[in-house]
Amino acid sequence: MTHLFTIDVNEKEHLVNNATDVWRYEGVAFYVPADYQEGTLPVYRFYSQALRVHLFTVDENEMNHLIENAADIWTFEGIAYYAFP
Repeated sequence: MTHLFTIDVNEKEHLVNNATDVWRYEGVAFYVPADYQEGTLPVYRFYSQALRVHLFTVDENEMNHLIENAADIWTFEGIAYYAFP
């Protein structure tokens, strides 16, 4: 089983209403800032169509490596949210 974490209400609603064969809404898992706040790190989100999973990382080196060397596997979706380390 995989999980998708999003702060985008529209994305959540779209999945709840249109992709119940793939995604099941499990409720709020945690709260995070949508925008940068002092002391937070961006959480970068990737998706792999081949693996059918999301990957989240706060590691900027990992983000750059995936973008530069694994774009055939991982699609960079941007900053998902911000988190305190």
